[in-house]
Amino acid sequence: MQVLVKSEKMRKAAVICIVLVLLDVIVLSVVASSGLVQRLQWESEFMKFTETLAGPTTSETLPGLQRLVDSADEYHKPYVRNLLTAQYCAANDWPKIEESAQKNLEEFVQNKDVGGQVSVLCILAACANQHEDTSQAEAYFNRALQLLGSKDSIEMKTLPLLVSDIMGLRFPLPSQDKQSILCEIATIKKKQGKIVEAEELYKKAIDTSDTLKRTHALTAYSKFLTQQDRTEEAKKLLLSEEKSISEASTEENGDEVRSMSMHCLGYQRESAGNLPEALRLYKKTAQMIVSQSGDQSGEYIECLADIARILEKSGKIAEAEDTYKQAYKLATRADHNKQVTPTTRGWRIIHAATPLADFYYQKKQFKKAEQYYRESIAQSTARYKEAPIGSDFDWLNLKLADCLVNQNKPTEAEEIYKRAVAEVEKNKIGELYKYEVFNGYSRCLAALQRDDEAAEFLTKAKAEKRKSEQKQGRHTDRPTQANSDG
Repeated sequence: MQVLVKSEKMRKAAVICIVLVLLDVIVLSVVASSGLVQRLQWESEFMKFTETLAGPTTSETLPGLQRLVDSADEYHKPYVRNLLTAQYCAANDWPKIEESAQKNLEEFVQNKDVGGQVSVLCILAACANQHEDTSQAEAYFNRALQLLGSKDSIEMKTLPLLVSDIMGLRFPLPSQDKQSILCEIATIKKKQGKIVEAEELYKKAIDTSDTLKRTHALTAYSKFLTQQDRTEEAKKLLLSEEKSISEASTEENGDEVRSMSMHCLGYQRESAGNLPEALRLYKKTAQMIVSQSGDQSGEYIECLADIARILEKSGKIAEAEDTYKQAYKLATRADHNKQVTPTTRGWRIIHAATPLADFYYQKKQFKKAEQYYRESIAQSTARYKEAPIGSDFDWLNLKLADCLVNQNKPTEAEEIYKRAVAEVEKNKIGELYKYEVFNGYSRCLAALQRDDEAAEFLTKAKAEKRKSEQKQGRHTDRPTQANSDG
């Protein structure tokens, strides 16, 4: 009897345990089901919202993205925040870009998404460049290179709901491949006056079998050499790479590869003095860019300036002027587009106004040149708060000052030269730039009838010119002033 009672108690206990287990399973199922429902609701809301991204930005775009970020799970959050970061890019809101990118970086580290980290580090480097904090920008880029290791690039982890496709279609963000990063660091080194280090980085950048990346790096390196008054080396480089560049421009490759390769080939033909062929290639490149990106893209505006330059070299002055003006008009129109990203806002105008100013400067139409140099300087000042000494920004100021001297405004020009002289005398900077500063100031002082001071700075200018010639092993050929050497 006792055994039966004990057995009955055990049976009841077992039943109770089974019931409790079943209850736990039911509760867990309900919780899981609730989480699944929430996840499905979020995905549905996300997909509906992304459909609106194909249209123009509205007052609901940023709040809508922020709600999606706040309600996303830990895995989705950084990828959706990247959309928010890109929207801040479209709005040219640098503080928000930086704040959002910093959060993104932390989240990608937690997700162990190396590709995501590299992408965000490039965005943060762009932010640092905006502040003209070149050291911080270089640090971010170097950190990205360390993450890349021996790989040319690392994609983000597979993104749910095609987030990467949406971002790629709508929001251009900084390149994250090794060659682009090396070229970016090289540009920083050039701004810092570290020319040897910059060149080594360009050489590393062209050491790749990827056609598009190699062509991009070749173009950047050849332009760097030209800017250093090493035109013959730039020509040799492009001639040695003519076969690979030509192969990259064939029909077998995608439009982006073909247009970039064709542009590089045009630059090669221009360097070799074959202006008709260079013009043909630049025009073909322009047509391809328009079909890919429209006539307000920065690449198209730059290509128009290239076409205008060839026309000018070919003696077709009126046609060249019209083309320069067309580029400037398109740049101005594009800059008022609300979707312009921080990497291109103002940049188009700088790259359209500067060659137009140079055109008028060479024609000694100094009043018109002054107008466009001032426009380019204003845009440069807005983008780069404290440009490094000897940068393109400073070259613009020197040309503006010379325009003023040539319009009999030496007093106004002297203010520019005084700042330039003070800067070069306390900073280690290239002899060529020092020569231009001292020579220009000499001419300005002569116009002010301060002959002793003018003679002093002319002597300094000639000394710097000799140093530059000795370093280069040949005669320098980049005079900024319309009338060089006093």
